[in-house]
This record gives sequence, structure tokens and C-alpha cells, in this order.
Amino acid sequence: MLILAVGTFYTWFAYGKAKQRGRNPIRWAFVAAATFLGTQLLVAGGIGFILGLGEDLWGWSANLINDYNLHITIVSLLACIVTLDFGRKSSLRSRTTRFKLLIL
Repeated sequence: MLILAVGTFYTWFAYGKAKQRGRNPIRWAFVAAATFLGTQLLVAGGIGFILGLGEDLWGWSANLINDYNLHITIVSLLACIVTLDFGRKSSLRSRTTRFKLLIL
């Protein structure tokens, strides 16, 4: 439920920021939602893969995913924050680069 609430907040926030800056708000809301979901899937899937590999190769407990579910969620949410912030800075940087190229 926490992930759904945070994902909805990111989508709403991206929509508002895009509308405020004169960008296409629906496209930026979709980009924020897709980035959020993609990062969640990649991070949680990667951690699950590592834990599954550890269970098969080194005999780790089968309950590790259930035991560390909150930790996996927190790491995934932090990765989403970093990814969305990086995307925001990247779009600002590319706009500045285009402007500099137009001046030259």
C-alpha cells in the first residue's frame, strides 16, 4: 500500500510540475509512473534474484525474502527517489545543452 501511495504522489507531483513549467503534463506523469514502476521492479527483482541464488548455492534460509520485505521496499523506494531526481537533472541539463548549441 505504501508503494502505491508513493507512486501516486510521484505521478501527481510530475503532472503538477510539468503543467507549471509549460510542458506536456500527461507525458511527464507517464514518464514518472513508468520510471517509478520500472525501478521498483528492477531493484526488487535484483534483490530477489540474489537471495534466490544465495538460497540455492549457499543454503540460505528460504524465508529471507519474507524476513527482509520491509528492507527491500525501503531500498526500492530510495532507488526510485534517486532515479527520478537523476531524470529531472538530466532533462534540465539536456535543455541547457540545446540552448548553448543554438547560441553557437
